[in-house]
Amino acid sequence: MADSQMFSDADLVEPIFTAPPDDIGREDAWGGPYGFLIGGMMGEPPPRQEIATQYFDAANQLVNNIHGQKVEDYTIALPVLFLYRHAIELIMKVAMRGEDGHELDKLADQFSAFIEREYKEKVPAWLMNRLYEVADIDPRSTSFRYAVKARTRKGNIPLGGEYFINLPHLKRSMAALFEVLKKVAATPFPG
Repeated sequence: MADSQMFSDADLVEPIFTAPPDDIGREDAWGGPYGFLIGGMMGEPPPRQEIATQYFDAANQLVNNIHGQKVEDYTIALPVLFLYRHAIELIMKVAMRGEDGHELDKLADQFSAFIEREYKEKVPAWLMNRLYEVADIDPRSTSFRYAVKARTRKGNIPLGGEYFINLPHLKRSMAALFEVLKKVAATPFPG
């Protein structure tokens, strides 16, 4: 459930994205000021693997909040699914050293071909099946963002079907998939 918060007139007009304050330094992750630092002195964007891990960790944190009864499961279903899907898409692209696109089935096929070409190994069936399963529900990264299978000029294509997602199973399955893809991403090419 969303917190009911009071806000001031200043909260309505002050910019959100501002120059970093002089007192931005802190002794540890739990000291203030709380906030995000993006761009600028960060230099290059963080590596995609780090970004993928942030999405994966955020999904896990939301699932933990459900288990801890801090939020109702049905209120954050799509964000959880989107975060997991996006983490998997990004880490798979890292593993392939920079593929692009959002079509998960095509990325899965490219990943399989990449592994066979570079490592002379076959991707385990369970991994490909999991990627295709997610791709079937969310082929182009629209299902979990907009609750439609696809958005077209002629209108939205509905998800179709009705699905139950067991949360502990989802978390374990995504962890297995993410860990394997992360290991591939960290493995140098043979020879």
